[in-house]
Amino acid sequence: MSPSLTPIVAIIGGGFSGSLVAAQLLRQSNHPLIIKLIERNPRFLNRGIAYSTDASSHLLNVPASNMSALPDDPDHFLRWGQSHREKWVEPPWLTTITPGSFMSRRSYGEYIAWVVQEAEKASHPEVKLEIIHDEVIGLQSFETGARLSLRSGHQVDAEKVILAVGNFPSADPPVSDNACFNDGRYIANPWSEEAKTGWDKVESCLIVGTGLTMVDWVLSLHFENFRGKIHVISRRGLLPKAHAKAEKLPLWLNYKEPALSVRSLLRQFRTLLATPGVYQDNWRGLIDALRPYSPEIWQALPLTEQRRFLRHLRPYWDNHRHRLSPITAASLKEIENSGQLHYHSGRVENFEFAKDKVEVTIRTRGKNHRRILAVDRVMNCTGTECDYRKLQHPLVTDLLAKGLAQPDAISFGLAVAADGAVLDESGNKSSTIYTLGPPQKGTFWETTAVPEIRGQAFYLAKNLLNAIGASPKKQTKDSLTVTSQVL
Repeated sequence: MSPSLTPIVAIIGGGFSGSLVAAQLLRQSNHPLIIKLIERNPRFLNRGIAYSTDASSHLLNVPASNMSALPDDPDHFLRWGQSHREKWVEPPWLTTITPGSFMSRRSYGEYIAWVVQEAEKASHPEVKLEIIHDEVIGLQSFETGARLSLRSGHQVDAEKVILAVGNFPSADPPVSDNACFNDGRYIANPWSEEAKTGWDKVESCLIVGTGLTMVDWVLSLHFENFRGKIHVISRRGLLPKAHAKAEKLPLWLNYKEPALSVRSLLRQFRTLLATPGVYQDNWRGLIDALRPYSPEIWQALPLTEQRRFLRHLRPYWDNHRHRLSPITAASLKEIENSGQLHYHSGRVENFEFAKDKVEVTIRTRGKNHRRILAVDRVMNCTGTECDYRKLQHPLVTDLLAKGLAQPDAISFGLAVAADGAVLDESGNKSSTIYTLGPPQKGTFWETTAVPEIRGQAFYLAKNLLNAIGASPKKQTKDSLTVTSQVL
């Protein structure tokens, strides 16, 4: 392919990660540039799955003060929310907008769309954003860039390509007969359109997994007048944790010590939890103190220790790290106390799709016996699949087959360099293909939350503009800043 007169950056995925990169390219570019933002589902544009929800009960699990899309303006989202308080204050879920408020996820989706729109308005006259509603199913790499093949049959040429593919659906539970997954009463993807239909005839359901997706579905079912029984199963019996006031703590872990291991980390954590004073029972403060250093801590662990963490500690970390807003936790507890919501601790061994019911075989945790739970529908909410070798995704399959990318060392994402460049099958750093967010999880661990992704988007845009000769302009408080005049 021949290089274009105006550099082209193609962003595959128009959700949260892709939108932030697009906004930063628009904000920073001081020279002609074409940005092609490719998103197959118009509903997810600028919002992704998480922020495309319409339910007012689906709240952010982080306070407004920590949700700015711009790393150089920490209060940006808070001011935007306060300037739109009449629209987004929705009792009982949100009664006021303060730094500690948990706003709705649908408001955050609108905020991200606004960030992109304002960045486009304030951009250099010859910087253009093009939205393409299509799916990238293949990629050819050349010395001068890449050619993307779209499902529609069209092609897109670009000097730089950004994989902003986000999270992938859950893997199916390991059961004895995979044929059961073809039955319509099993919902593999809780965010598919099929998942929303047919509930009028359902009297009971089982949700596999107790993470944040489970919480969304329990709240949605309850507040949309579903009155059947909701069963939820967790292998380890972990229930969602809530945010609460906690004493802020300094970094308490020396992650540069030669003997750093998962066992030593856990030992220090437990010792401090039992230490009288600010540390005692302050698990929130202890975990929050690690957050700014999590990439360094993760990379300081040997591969054997990273794998040990994934096998043994990951569910507990996720359970304590990703907390609910207090009102969400209280609503969940009310639904449980009403008798509608039932928790089970154990492992699903098999599904038997009989004529009238789905008979679920459960091996109870801590006991060597099985029980049968009969329900009308089963929903898989076990969390995103991170092993790219198992994904049934045409672009990922194509990249791996061509050797243009490879899984990371623990098969928990893609192998990437420090600047987000994808590593090929030989370990060589790509000069064309980059990524950010969830695909970097195996390399840097904490790369799925807003603080990490907004920083990655900023620096990725800066580095790519330098590489293509469209040097970034100096960042200032521009039209993206919501000033007091708006308030």
